[in-house]
Amino acid sequence: LYEIDPDTLLDISAGGVASPAVTPVSIGGVNSRLYHCDSNTDKIYELDPDTLLDISAGGVSSPDVKPTGIGGIDSRLYYSDTNSDKLYEIDLDTLLDISAGGVSSPSTNSRGIGGIKTT
Repeated sequence: LYEIDPDTLLDISAGGVASPAVTPVSIGGVNSRLYHCDSNTDKIYELDPDTLLDISAGGVSSPDVKPTGIGGIDSRLYYSDTNSDKLYEIDLDTLLDISAGGVSSPSTNSRGIGGIKTT
């Protein structure tokens, strides 16, 4: 994992740190919190934004089997899954699904999800 300077797009993390994931596919954040998901182990991790190290004690199981995106807006975190073509809302503290099983993605083979600040 690397921290990238938003102005220059250069690595400012001194060469990066090892990902806690086996097959990292997405990284995103909400309110100064940083999240990462893995499509091989089907886990979601919370990362320390300063060190990029896992602070979620090894991650939690994702709500589905093939995470391909994580990101959010304000205090809401979302997750996309390419296996089921669903989108989920994830609790920021527990990293568990709070969307009652997700909703169908507007397209098939969903990959990635992001957000914007709404206020």
